[in-house]
Amino acid sequence: MKKFSMMMAMLLIVSFCFATWLSVEESVVTLPPGESVTVNLTANGANLAPGNYELPLTVITNDPELEIVEIPATATIFTKPKIASVVDVPNDQGGWVFVEFYRCFYDDTPLNDDRSAEVYTIEMNNGDGWIAVGTLSAYAENSYSALIPTTTDATETNEALFDFRIIAAMDEGNWVSDVVQGFSVDNIVPAPPVNLLSNAMHESVEIKWDIPVEDDYQYSKIYQNDVLVGTTAELSFVDNNVLANSEYIYTVKHVDANGNVGESTVLTTRTLAWSIQLSIEDNNFVLGTANEASVLFDDGFDIPLPPSPPTDFVEIYAHHPEWNFVLGDKFMQDVQGIVELADDMQVWEIHLLSDNDGDVAVNFDFSAEVPALPAFIYDESLSYKVALTDAMTHTFTLVANTEAVFYLAIGDNTAPVNAVTYPNGLEFLQSGEEATVTFDAVDGYLFENSVSISYDGETYEEIGVTADNSITFTPENTLSNSCYLKVVSTDFAGNFVEDISDYEFTVVSGELAVDVATGWSLFSSPILFENTITEQIADDYANTFYAFGWNGGGYDFADNAAVGNGIWLGFTEDVSFTLSGVPYLAAQTATYNAGWNLVSNPLVRDIAKENLLVTHNEIDYSFADAVENGLIIAPLYSYANGVFTDNDVVQHFDAYWLGVLTDEVAITYAPHQAESTRSRVERELAWTIGCDATMAESYASLTVGVADDGTAGFDVGYDHPSPPNPPANFVKIYTSHLDWENPLGDNFSQDIYPEIDLTDDMQVWEVHLLADNNGDATVTFAFSELLPAVPVFIYQEEEVVRSVGQKETTRDLVFKEQIEHNESYVFSLVANEEQTFYLAVGDITPPELAVTYPNGLEFLQSGEEATFTFDVTDGYSVDENVVSISYDGVEYSEVGVATENSITFTPENALSNSCYLKVISTDFAENFSEDVSDYEFTVVGNELANNLNVGWHLWSSALAFENTLAEQIADDYEGAFYPYAWTDGGYLVPENITTGQSIWLGFMEDAEFDIVGVPYLAEQEIAMELGWNLIANPLVREVDKSMLIVVVDEVEYTFADAVTNGFIENSVYGFNVDEYINVDALSYANGYWFGSFVDGVTVRFAPHQTVVARETVEREYLWQVEINNLNIAGMENTNPAWDVNDAPLPPATPLGFVADMYITHPEWNNPLGNNFNSDIRPVADLTDAQTYELVITTPQTLTWTLTDIDAEIEVILTIDDVDYDLKVIDELVVESCNATLVIGDVLDANENEIAVVTRLNGNYPNPFNPTTTISFSLTADNAKNAEIEIFNIKGQKVETHQITNSPNQQIVWNANKFASGVYFYKLVVDDKAVDTKRMLLLK
Repeated sequence: MKKFSMMMAMLLIVSFCFATWLSVEESVVTLPPGESVTVNLTANGANLAPGNYELPLTVITNDPELEIVEIPATATIFTKPKIASVVDVPNDQGGWVFVEFYRCFYDDTPLNDDRSAEVYTIEMNNGDGWIAVGTLSAYAENSYSALIPTTTDATETNEALFDFRIIAAMDEGNWVSDVVQGFSVDNIVPAPPVNLLSNAMHESVEIKWDIPVEDDYQYSKIYQNDVLVGTTAELSFVDNNVLANSEYIYTVKHVDANGNVGESTVLTTRTLAWSIQLSIEDNNFVLGTANEASVLFDDGFDIPLPPSPPTDFVEIYAHHPEWNFVLGDKFMQDVQGIVELADDMQVWEIHLLSDNDGDVAVNFDFSAEVPALPAFIYDESLSYKVALTDAMTHTFTLVANTEAVFYLAIGDNTAPVNAVTYPNGLEFLQSGEEATVTFDAVDGYLFENSVSISYDGETYEEIGVTADNSITFTPENTLSNSCYLKVVSTDFAGNFVEDISDYEFTVVSGELAVDVATGWSLFSSPILFENTITEQIADDYANTFYAFGWNGGGYDFADNAAVGNGIWLGFTEDVSFTLSGVPYLAAQTATYNAGWNLVSNPLVRDIAKENLLVTHNEIDYSFADAVENGLIIAPLYSYANGVFTDNDVVQHFDAYWLGVLTDEVAITYAPHQAESTRSRVERELAWTIGCDATMAESYASLTVGVADDGTAGFDVGYDHPSPPNPPANFVKIYTSHLDWENPLGDNFSQDIYPEIDLTDDMQVWEVHLLADNNGDATVTFAFSELLPAVPVFIYQEEEVVRSVGQKETTRDLVFKEQIEHNESYVFSLVANEEQTFYLAVGDITPPELAVTYPNGLEFLQSGEEATFTFDVTDGYSVDENVVSISYDGVEYSEVGVATENSITFTPENALSNSCYLKVISTDFAENFSEDVSDYEFTVVGNELANNLNVGWHLWSSALAFENTLAEQIADDYEGAFYPYAWTDGGYLVPENITTGQSIWLGFMEDAEFDIVGVPYLAEQEIAMELGWNLIANPLVREVDKSMLIVVVDEVEYTFADAVTNGFIENSVYGFNVDEYINVDALSYANGYWFGSFVDGVTVRFAPHQTVVARETVEREYLWQVEINNLNIAGMENTNPAWDVNDAPLPPATPLGFVADMYITHPEWNNPLGNNFNSDIRPVADLTDAQTYELVITTPQTLTWTLTDIDAEIEVILTIDDVDYDLKVIDELVVESCNATLVIGDVLDANENEIAVVTRLNGNYPNPFNPTTTISFSLTADNAKNAEIEIFNIKGQKVETHQITNSPNQQIVWNANKFASGVYFYKLVVDDKAVDTKRMLLLK
C-alpha cells in the first residue's frame, strides 16, 4: 500500500510493468492540492528466495512540468516466522491472549497435500523459563492465529507482561521468530451492589448491602458526596464523619480480585437532627427527629424491634400498630419530623415490657444537638411529671407481661398568648348580677387559666381556674370605676403569661350616695328612677332646696331631667342624699337644639370631652370635628363656687353649659369612643393671655390670643361664647362682638385674632367686666410661653372713640399700665354696670424718625419764626415728638412737643454755626427713637460784632446794609480808619461795599464796631473781572475753596476743574498781620485775592455744594526745589512759559508789600502780574541748566529742600557774584537782594570756587558717652583763626580746642573726666562768636 500527496491538482494515472510477483490496480483520479490518494500493491513471494526486492512505481500526471514521477517500492521475503501481534481476549475474565504470526518461508505445503509433519510451537516465558503453551500444524497459510492461556492477568498494580515466540519445525529445519511481549486482562467488572440500605443517626450513618455474586469479589468502596470515605470486605459500613440534620449521598462500588471496579449504587440519606437514647441494660431505644422523617414509618429512620426472647427479657420500644409494618408493631428507633419547638412540644409514647416483676432503671442520654428546651417524662394521668435532663436515670416498676406506658415530651419555652377581652376597659357591670368574663388564651401545647378581679386596681381576688376562655361570676361592689380583670395562663412546660384589662371598668349598684355643697350647683343623675328628683332628695333631706331647669331661654322649676340634661340645685347648707334606681350601663344619646344647653353625663364613669360622639344629619363627628364644622363651640362650662370653668372631662353628678350652633345635634355618651368619620383639622393657638377675674368667692376667665388661621370675625373652635349668667353671685370678664350675630350671644370668654407681626404693631382687645354686686374685681394676667417678648399694656379711655382692632392715634387715657406675667390689676365694679378696659400687646420697634429741616448747613435768621420738620412713622401710633435745639452742638433746650411732623419756633442767637435740631419720638408702647440734624446749621442775627487790631486788614461784611460803611463803623468807633477798594488795578476809597466784595481796612488802634443789616441766608454769586479781585465770602459760614462753584459761559465747574481749564488761579490769598497767606477755606468778615484769567467768571458761595464731575490732573513732579515759600519744579505736560501750574502773587498791600521772596517773569505779561511763588517747567533732563531770577525783599534765612535731584546735577544760588552750592550748605542768611538760581550741569574744574559758609554744624552722637564729634565749616582764610570753646551749665569754660585743620572739618571731644550734664560749645572765628549749640553728656 502506498500513499501519495500532491501539491497541485492533476490527473493521476498509476501503472506498474515487468514484475510478475507485484501487481498494482491501475486507476485514474483527480487530486486537489493538499489531498492524498492510497494505492494498494499486491506482492506474491511464493517463488522468491528470501531477501529484499526493489522495483519502481511509476505515476503519470497531466502536469506539463512534472509528467512522470518515479516512487521506489521494496518487498522483503522472510525465512523464519514473524509474530504479528499478541493481544488480550476481549470480554472475558482474563487468562487468555490471541497470538497472530506470519508463516515461515519453508511453509509451502497445503494442508491436504502429502507432506511430512511440519508444525509451529508457541512458547511463553513467565519469568521461570520458556514453556510450550500451544501448537499449530503448518499448511502454507500466509498467517496463523492461536488462543493461548496465561498464568496471570495484568492489573493496575501488576503489569504481568509475558514473552512469546514461535518455533517453526519445517522439513528443512527449525526456525525461531523474534520475541514479542503481551498480557491478558480480566475485562468483566463486578455487578453493582444490591439492596443498598442506610441507618442514619445524628452522628453516624450505617450502610448495608447484599452478598456480591462474583466469585472473584474482593472488597467494596464507599464514597460520601463523591469523596472516598472507606473500604470494607464486610456487607456494611459505618460512617462517623457526619453532622446532625444533614443530607449525604453515598456511592458503593464492588472491586474484584483483579482490581476491576464495578458499577456503583447510589443512596441518599439524612442524619437525625438530634436524638435521645433510652437504655435498659443492653437494650436501647432511640428517639429523634430528622428533616425528612414523619409520624409514619420512614425507611432508614424507623427500625423495628426483633421478637422477644422466650424468657428473661426486658424491652423498651415505641408501639405503632397503625403502621401495619410486616416485621411487627414494636420499634427500637422512632424518628419524627422536625417541629418548631419554641411554642410546641414533641411527644413520644414509650412502652416497657418484661416477663418478670420488678424495677427497671432507664438511662436517658441526650445527643449534643438536643434543643435547650424543657423535657419531661410523665404518665397519662399525670400521677408523676418529671423534668428530664441529660444522663439522668429514672426507675419504673414493672408487672410481668404487662406493658408500662409513659410519655417523653420536649419543647415549648414560649409562654401562652393571652388577652383579656371582656371586660377590657370602660364597660359597666351591675353589682349583684351574674357576668361572664372572657379572654383569648392560646398556646402551642396545653395550658390552664387562673382568673382574678380587682375592685381598687391593686388588690386581686381569684374568681376561678379554667381550661376554657371564659368564666362566669357575680361582682359585688357599690361603685367602683377602678376595676380590673386579670388572667394568668400557664402551659404544660410551665411557661406562663399574665394579662390585665387594658383600662379600668366599672361595677355599679342601683343606689348611689350624693354630696352637694352649699350654694348653687349644676347637677345630673346617673340613676334612672321613676319618681321625681324632689322625692329622691326628700327621703334623706327635709329642708328647703331649689331646683331649676333651663328651657332654652330662661329657668323653670324642675322635677326631673331627661337623659343627658342637667338642672340647677340650690342648697342653703351642705347636703347628702341617696339616689335609688337603675344605673345606665350602656351608651346614652341626647339631642340638643341651637343655643345654650345644660348637658350631663348619664354614666357613672367620667368621659373625656374628646370621646363624645356628635351626630348631625346622620353624620358622626368627634367633638373637635364638630367644633371645626360649626356645630358646637369648644368650651364645656362647669360651675362651682360662683365660677364657670372650661372642662375637658364630663363627670357624673355634674351638669355643663354647652353652646350648640344649630338644631338637632345629638351627643352620644359612651364608655368606648366611636371613631370620627371626618378628618380632623388640628388648630393651634400661636400665643394666649389669660385674664382671670376674681371677686369675693366668684371667678371668671377670659382668654385672648392669636392663631395663624384666625380672623377678625367669629372663628368656630377659636372664639368661645360666654355662657349665661348664673342665678346669683357672679363676676364675668369677656369681650363683646355685636356685629358677629352669634346664636350663643355677643359675649365671648375666648377671643382669637389673626396673627400679625408684633415687632412694630399692637394687637388690641376691648375687655368688659360685669358683676351682680358692688366691689373690687382683681384681674390676673397670665402669658403663655409662646407669647413674643413684647410689652403688654392695659388702659382705659375717658371716652371710647375707637373700634376694636383699629389703630387710633388720639387717646384721652384715664390710666395706662404695662403689665407682666402673673401681674394683677384691681377694678372697682358697680353692680350690673359694665366696665371696659383695653388690652394691648406688641410693638418693640421704635418709630422711624428723620429730621428733614434744618438738617445741615441751612441758615436761620435769629428772631424770625421758622418751621422745623421731620418724618416720623410707627407701626401702631406715635404719641409725641419732643423737639429741641442746640446752639453749641452740646447743650439742648426744648422747643416744644409736637403731635404732627412739624413745629414752629423762633430761634434766638446772635451767631452760631454749630446748631443742631434734635427730635425724640415716642410711640404708644413707649418705644422711642432720637434723630439729630445730619450736619450743623447756622442761626445768625442782624447785628455782627467786629474786633480788629491795629494795622491793615482784608475785610468784608456778612450783612447787607443800606447806609455807608463810614456810618456803620462810626456808630461804635470814633478813631481814624482807612478803607481801600481794588478797582481797575489800583486802590480807591469806597463809600460802601457790595455783596461778596472785600476791602483794605486800616486802623491806627484796635477797633471794635458792630455791623447792622440783613444776613445772607442763601447762596450768593460774585462776578469776577480779568485779573486780581478782592472778594469775600458773603455767608457767615466758612466755605471751603473746593466747595466753590465756578461758572464760565453758563457752565458750572468745580474749583479744581476751573483751575485745570485755565479759568482761575489755584491760589487764593488772604492777609494775616503783615503777609499774604494761601488759604483753603474762606471765612466770613475776611477778604481774599482771587485771580481770574478770563472775563465772565462767576463764583458761587452756597451752604450746600453741588459738584460737577470733571477729571482732575494730579501733579507729579519730576524733580523739585523748595526755597522758603518758593516752589520750583519740573513736570510733564506743562508750558515752558506761564500756565496754570505757575502761581502768580497778588498785588502789593497798601504798604507796598508783595512777598518776602518771589520769582519774576516780566516777559510772560501775565494778567495777574509778573511775580510768582511757583515756577513749573516741562524739563526732565537737567543737564540743560535752568535759570530762575529771584527777588528777595526782606532780610531772612533761606532754607531749602531738594527732591529727585541727581548727584551730578548742581544747584547754585548766586548773590552779588558769589555762588552758593545748595547741595553743600543747609541754610543761608541773606539781605534784600536779587539772586539767580541755576539748576543743572553748570560748573567745571576751572570755574569759580563755590562759597563756603562759616558755620557750626552740630555734634553726633547727642546725647553721648564719653566722646562726641563736633563738626563745622570754615573758609580757607578763617580756618587759621578759629577755635571751639566748651562751657558747662554754669557758663564756665572747661576746654578750648584750637582749629588748625582745613575747612569743613571736625574735632572729637572726650568728656571722660567730666560729670554728666548739659554742656555748650561755641565756634569762635577772629575772636567773634559764630554760633553756640548744646550737647548732653550721659554716663
